[in-house]
Amino acid sequence: MNMEDISSQDQSQNGDHASVEEKIQHFRELLLNGEIEEAAQFRDANDLPEQTVNHNTRDAFDLHKETLELKTALKIAKKFGFPESEIQSVVIAEWNKLNKEKKYETAAEWAAAEGLADVEIHRSAKMAFEDFLQNDKSNEALDILEKYNLPKEELLGFAIAEFNKAFTAGQVYKAAMLGKVFNFSASRTLSAAIRACIASLSENQDEYRAIELMTEFKLGKDEVFGAILEKDAEKLLDNIKRLLIEPSFAAGKFQLMLELAEAMQLLRREILNEYLKDLSQFYLKEGVKAHNAMLKKGDVKPARMLRDSLKLFVAPIPYENYCTLVEAAENYHKSLLENDDLAGALAFKKEYGIFDKYKTKKSKEVAAQHGAVFVEKSLEKAQIQPAIMAINEYGVPKEMVNDSVFSAVLDLIEKKSYKDAFAIKNEFQFNITKDKDRARVTGTFKEMMQEKEFEPASEFAKLFRMPRSMIQETAHKEWQLVFNAKKYNEALEIKKRFNSDRKLTLPLAKKRYWSYMNSKEYRMAVSIRNAYSVSIGLIQWIKEFILLLFSK
Repeated sequence: MNMEDISSQDQSQNGDHASVEEKIQHFRELLLNGEIEEAAQFRDANDLPEQTVNHNTRDAFDLHKETLELKTALKIAKKFGFPESEIQSVVIAEWNKLNKEKKYETAAEWAAAEGLADVEIHRSAKMAFEDFLQNDKSNEALDILEKYNLPKEELLGFAIAEFNKAFTAGQVYKAAMLGKVFNFSASRTLSAAIRACIASLSENQDEYRAIELMTEFKLGKDEVFGAILEKDAEKLLDNIKRLLIEPSFAAGKFQLMLELAEAMQLLRREILNEYLKDLSQFYLKEGVKAHNAMLKKGDVKPARMLRDSLKLFVAPIPYENYCTLVEAAENYHKSLLENDDLAGALAFKKEYGIFDKYKTKKSKEVAAQHGAVFVEKSLEKAQIQPAIMAINEYGVPKEMVNDSVFSAVLDLIEKKSYKDAFAIKNEFQFNITKDKDRARVTGTFKEMMQEKEFEPASEFAKLFRMPRSMIQETAHKEWQLVFNAKKYNEALEIKKRFNSDRKLTLPLAKKRYWSYMNSKEYRMAVSIRNAYSVSIGLIQWIKEFILLLFSK
């Protein structure tokens, strides 16, 4: 081998040596940076010397322990196969550290996860329980109690002290929960629970917290509520009514009210306690008011939801409240008819059971009135078939049909919709029995005559069977006005249309005939004579003929 080959081999060996050192340095840095998993992978991939690996892992382990990075030290010990005793010492050191930092719940979780004895686990859990209570974190404390199944007898003294302290300080929610969990006296525990409910409603406006308490302490049960002091019961009910039920129903918070009903069992049939009976009645009364208000605004969907959820139509409510419930439904039904929605009204009537299943003493009369109003409105628009359907569906009595038809026909006449009016009159037979209706018929006939509506006026007179004397009198008066105004064609139409008595028209016609003869308007005279059959005798007839002949 020559000198150049030896030199080349030395350089190659030096390069490999430098590479190993760099790899070891990188491995060490990963350990010190806490990247333990990456360090193990790097070792396996680069086949680092075992002695070097052990040396560096030991150094990193000791350094992390000194700096209290115990979890990192534990990872090194587990990953690189340290003795179990060292692993356990680090686990206990971390547990002690967490306890010193007052991270008791974390310490308990750490002890359980790392397999420490129950005594260590319970020790941290107990301290967590006490710490949470002292810092007014009642729910967290009770969660710890349940999670770690801590023996209550060991905590009883502490719990009693905290209960008394909380009750005295007005921390009634905390006191109530402690009383329930540790089974303190019912009177004291319920008193705290009630005060917590009231506080949630009046101070925090936390309705759901209040309902949660009602559920938790079963305040809706007769036997539980019966154990409450009278002053506490009265105050609780007053607050529930004034601060929860009344404003919630008024604001449309129906889901909240359903949760209250479930929590207090307000919708059950058999309520023995008088206070709970009173609360149930108040609740249902407000539910009825909310339902009625929804229907009045036309919000049928939430009204129906409230009706079904609270079973309002079959609920044990006073009759007067039931009546307002039915009347609200009837009024909404009426609004549908007033908007010409017969199909919607019939569907609502069936779905709500009004006028049939759910009704009051006046419901039959109301149904007829609603039907009559719709009949009249339909007939005013000449909609005969919907009117007939409404008559049958709502049992509209003949006298109401009579009034509706009469009113509709007269209204159409006044609007000059004669064809529609007469079609309705021919479909429905009715009688005029009221003096005011007779007067309206007479007045309408006279107005038609004055407006020269002679043809429909004559038909009107026949349909309404007006007395002939009245027809003749009115027709004659109108004839006189028209005749005197020399509107002879109109006058003759009136005479023919109403078959005027010749005795009434002859005097004026005869006078007008002679007036025209004297003024030499012979043709007009002859026309009048022929139209009204004026008798003049043979001599006058010959004279008239000659005058007419020579007037050409």
